[in-house]
Amino acid sequence: MLEKLINPSELLALAEHTGLRVSRLISLKRLLASLDHWPGSRAGTEVLKAVPRLGLSSQGGSFLVSLLPYYVAEPDDPALAPEPVAKVARFARRNYYQELVKRFKRLCLSLREMLNCPKSSMRIFVNSRLPEKLIACGSGLVSYARNNLLYHPESGSYFVVGLLFLPFEIEDLKEEIRLSLANDFCRDCRLCYKACPTQALSQQKPSLCLKALFDKKGLVADELKAKWGLRFYGCDTCQEVCPHNKTVKDGERISRGEIGPWVKLKEVLSKDEITLKASFKKTALAMSWIAGEALLRNALCAAGNSGCRELVPLIKPYRFHQSEILKDAARYALERLKLEG
Repeated sequence: MLEKLINPSELLALAEHTGLRVSRLISLKRLLASLDHWPGSRAGTEVLKAVPRLGLSSQGGSFLVSLLPYYVAEPDDPALAPEPVAKVARFARRNYYQELVKRFKRLCLSLREMLNCPKSSMRIFVNSRLPEKLIACGSGLVSYARNNLLYHPESGSYFVVGLLFLPFEIEDLKEEIRLSLANDFCRDCRLCYKACPTQALSQQKPSLCLKALFDKKGLVADELKAKWGLRFYGCDTCQEVCPHNKTVKDGERISRGEIGPWVKLKEVLSKDEITLKASFKKTALAMSWIAGEALLRNALCAAGNSGCRELVPLIKPYRFHQSEILKDAARYALERLKLEG
């Protein structure tokens, strides 16, 4: 059996050597037993359904759950920038997804050489169709909070999570797993509920999340445009007010796909939607979940909220754009700047 050829300590040491420093091993059998304690008992069923659908064996196997913490020490207040800028959410400032995949691949290569197993026997899942958050929480490595994000004792919610499926049973857990869910983890705290710009959390409506609304390629109400503020992509509000994120351990400053804490509005508004999207090649914003048209709309809204009249010449051409979405955003921006002028 493969599991006799490597023990948990060796595997975790190998993972750490490849840059996967925050990791936990758990067998599929133990994971499903852990998720049976999730309220409603649907979590284990959801994982069990996804496993064979993705070509994995439901009879046996294990997951290596790994986190890649964000670099959070950089100043990101738009007021500190020398020119008009719009903010990028922390998870998108560098391509943490791709970096995590690369590190998993290095680990897989070492394991295949050590265990003499085929390439297809191990599977990497990062931002995938597998319920990664459920599996990470079920492993006991992280807690699940009211803002629907995962938290780690050292990194808070500032990390991306990924999984490596191993075709054998192995785990580093000796103690009983106790799921840490919102009622236990957050207790009576409701700061994220109060701070959410659209009250999506208090209403339990993920579709109202500001990031979700501005990821879509569509018209957005002026009230929401105003709440968008000086953002370009994503919203970190619920994480910024969370007490668990006040004293987090800083992550590694990777260079892969680096955008930084903000984008320059003059540069963004000087591009069309195709050129703008292409400029983010190999970054997190190259992903298919957001179109160049949506990014440009977001920048126009931020420009309107900036109070910077010097952006007016760059906004005006969009009043005649063939896209109704961009025309509407330009109309809002110009009206807002006129009001603030």
